[in-house]
Amino acid sequence: MADARIDDRQLLAALSSAAVVVAEDGLVLEANPAFLLAFARPGSAGEALAGRRLADLEDTLDPSLCRLLEQASRAAGRLLLRGVTVWRPDAESGARVDVEATPLGGGARAALVLIAPQGTDSRAVVEARLIDRFYWLGAAAAGVAHDVNNQLTATLSTASALREELGPDSPFDRALEIIEDSAREAAALAHRLLRFAGRGEPDIGVEPLARVIERALLLIRHELPPAERFTVEIAEDLGSVRGDPIQLEQVVVALALLAAGALGEAGRARLAASNTDLAADIVADGRALARGAYARLEVHVAGAPAAPPAALPEVIRRIAADHGGAAETRVLSGSVTHALLLPLAGGAREAPGRDVLPGAAPARPRLAALLIVDDDKTVRDVTAAMAKRLGFRTLTAAGGLEALDVIAREQGRIDLVLLDLVMSDLDGISTLRRMREIQPGVKVVVSTGYSGGSAAPLLLEERIDGTLEKPYSLAALAAELRKALG
Repeated sequence: MADARIDDRQLLAALSSAAVVVAEDGLVLEANPAFLLAFARPGSAGEALAGRRLADLEDTLDPSLCRLLEQASRAAGRLLLRGVTVWRPDAESGARVDVEATPLGGGARAALVLIAPQGTDSRAVVEARLIDRFYWLGAAAAGVAHDVNNQLTATLSTASALREELGPDSPFDRALEIIEDSAREAAALAHRLLRFAGRGEPDIGVEPLARVIERALLLIRHELPPAERFTVEIAEDLGSVRGDPIQLEQVVVALALLAAGALGEAGRARLAASNTDLAADIVADGRALARGAYARLEVHVAGAPAAPPAALPEVIRRIAADHGGAAETRVLSGSVTHALLLPLAGGAREAPGRDVLPGAAPARPRLAALLIVDDDKTVRDVTAAMAKRLGFRTLTAAGGLEALDVIAREQGRIDLVLLDLVMSDLDGISTLRRMREIQPGVKVVVSTGYSGGSAAPLLLEERIDGTLEKPYSLAALAAELRKALG
């Protein structure tokens, strides 16, 4: 690759921005003085980089910068990254930079990488930004899943209604069955988003913790420090836990990234998992844990900067609590440990049930008035059409405030309300309480894009008459409304 060097070294040296030329195979070809001054270990000369591979430069450059340069050199085209934090060896703060990589022509198979400084960040700030990302990701995933479930409700409900209308001998029966199955598969993906975000009821099953850790670390292997600075110790006899595999993977990812972000130049991190027995009841993270067998998952960082470590993200602590465990953080001189205790599994997973259309036609209540409250027009229209087919007199409202107007106008003639839990103008809980003030005896079924069980603790005191998980079929709608009416 020697012939791939930039001929005009004076031009490279004259650039005010840090610049480095890296071959596709990770060989550093040139680095200008601005790059050495900003990111190399003090006193390093250009000869300390040129002709060496990024994988062998951890004595001169921070590993985070080496990984960034590898990514830039392998980009198929121009690459632009904004607001990336990179570190200088032995420094307590990092440079927040914009990175632009441009492939060189002439068959060089190398890239010119320009790094423009935009400010500085402490390691504590970077760690806090990582935690903020978890909160943002959780909110975004929950919002996307909610909107997707609304559309899937329309798809699944319409297809199931058509199948019943046309009958099993219809030439379209198989096509409609495929649509139903596809909608259910898409709904499962939406629920994975919710579980990753820590929303909704966990899909609990028996899961070998070692397998969870391996899958999680594989996802972020390019974001972790080298093995000599980030070790993984998994006990050979590590047991299984009852938990949601998606949320458990998220926990491992969060712990590993928090540890990687907290490493100083001399820091070392260890992720460890082992079985442990609690000989007596304890309190951890404000939660009472009963004596018994637990799995302990922890990351330990030694040699971290003196800045106080950020707390564990709330979503991680909530996931631990949802799985019957607890999280804790211990800070000692020069080290920090984040740990989770999760109860070991004691039983087998039960297979989830499947929504099956009953052999006989659903019971169709007559003259019952159903108010459908949902801020998604498609859901309202499709559900109203199905409810009419089931024999209801249907009314609709595009939100909580409109629903209150309908309740007041009907003066006690509403028998049942199908109420969306998440709406833009007035949330479902507030709408429910105010409806009960107008018509105390009205029956209410809550419709939610989250798993139905997750709404139960919140709504238990509200005395609701049922929950209907989106997306729902005609059969599921009929069964839930029939059960609510008694």
